[in-house]
Amino acid sequence: PKVPMGSCEDILPQIEADDDSLDTLMLPVPGLLGEALPAPSFGAEEMEYLCRCLRRNTSVTHLNVSMNPIGDAGAKHLAAL
Repeated sequence: PKVPMGSCEDILPQIEADDDSLDTLMLPVPGLLGEALPAPSFGAEEMEYLCRCLRRNTSVTHLNVSMNPIGDAGAKHLAAL
């Protein structure tokens, strides 16, 4: 897998631009880095933006959103892809 490294702010524009160097996206797990450096949490609004980025993307074939509180609204955004 070609997993991007870096912050979501750097990676999501690459996904939206259909950067073919990426094929896997694993969202950061909240709290995984400890309290000093908590990972961002992906809720419904963040999932809506991510899905907008993925609509034009043809190279990402794996997406892991586990341990993120995407909720029903976030799941609906994913299902609509």
